[in-house]
Amino acid sequence: ASFLPPAPPVSCPPREAVLAKCEEVPLADAAGRIAAESACPCPPGIPVVMPGEKITQECREFLLRYGFFSIKVLK
Repeated sequence: ASFLPPAPPVSCPPREAVLAKCEEVPLADAAGRIAAESACPCPPGIPVVMPGEKITQECREFLLRYGFFSIKVLK
């Protein structure tokens, strides 16, 4: 069973992250960047990262295992 990684640190308010300029990057290069969208693999249907949260190495690896290949991040 895959367990969810620890909740990532919040770097800015979700509203600010959603409205900010963003770019789509390969998930392999996303660790340390701030998410501009949520990433919610199903199952379990629980967001691993939300807008405004820093994408950690653990989150990146978890999402890669679920077939995520890219994510929108703040510019």
